[in-house]
Amino acid sequence: MHGMGQFSIPNKVLRWLVPALSALCAWQSPVQASTDISFWRSIVNSQLNEIEVFEIVQDGSGAIWFGTQEGLTRYIGWRVDTFNTANPDDGGLQPGGIRRIGVSPSGDLWVATGALQRFDADTLEFSPVNLPDNIGEIFSMNFDQSGRVWLGLTNKVAIFNPKTETTQVLVLTEEGFSIQDPEENRNDLFLETGLPVEWIEPLGNNRLLAVDALTIHDIRIGESDDIDVSIFFNLPEEDRSGVSSAIRVDNELWLGTISAGLLVVDLNTKTARQIAAGPSEKDLPSNTISSLLADEDGVWVGTPNGLVFTPDKGLNFNHFSAFDNGLP
Repeated sequence: MHGMGQFSIPNKVLRWLVPALSALCAWQSPVQASTDISFWRSIVNSQLNEIEVFEIVQDGSGAIWFGTQEGLTRYIGWRVDTFNTANPDDGGLQPGGIRRIGVSPSGDLWVATGALQRFDADTLEFSPVNLPDNIGEIFSMNFDQSGRVWLGLTNKVAIFNPKTETTQVLVLTEEGFSIQDPEENRNDLFLETGLPVEWIEPLGNNRLLAVDALTIHDIRIGESDDIDVSIFFNLPEEDRSGVSSAIRVDNELWLGTISAGLLVVDLNTKTARQIAAGPSEKDLPSNTISSLLADEDGVWVGTPNGLVFTPDKGLNFNHFSAFDNGLP
């Protein structure tokens, strides 16, 4: 979490792995059994602008943002504010539905709808940035150490530099990549049938990984801002599925998939292991993963069959349900 401003919430208060959010979780002690975790209904629950929450982030001021189909809800400890696309010309959200929300290294909130925009905490307005007209749909967003915004597109990655307000587009191919002229209007079959870049994970040292359903692309930025893209890892054919979420855990990249469970890639050895659903109470309850969150004690996994936590990198999962800890 980023540093707090006007109010303080413990790092482990934010447990946002439930597909339909209705509670926030309070940490009481290191996880040993399900009774160590309790849930209660937040005041946000009755004031969300739509019941299904797709994204949750905390900005540099400490405000917690919830992204839904109808816009954004902001929780600042004593007040809940909602933002929608009703007045896009007067500082409101740009239309297109919430695709991604993210927080830059400086703590600023960025939102991807049909456009990319930055939130001004002083004026409470959203300012769209100028991207190439043919940028297409935004599937993922993250930031590098310099504060540049990386956008995952269909078969492409766009890099927006807030300092210069310029955009560079990388077209990913089986051989590597090519740099696309932002004004060039390419509609060839390869791009039309290409795969969305569904996750971008910074690794530090001007290096990022871009993930689609087939491949993990390794992107490295040189001292002169030259870019090199190579294939870091080809996902096993039998485990290939859409990537719904990703998180870095030590030297591993955990990928949550739509139908193949968890795929854990070792960043040092470039090997992978799959964690699939099983019948035991200690197994992963579903092969459909909605979200992931890592803290110092382990990894939280959101599934359609409930929230689970693994303290031992996937060997065992603790399950949480409405019957024993208040989670609806």
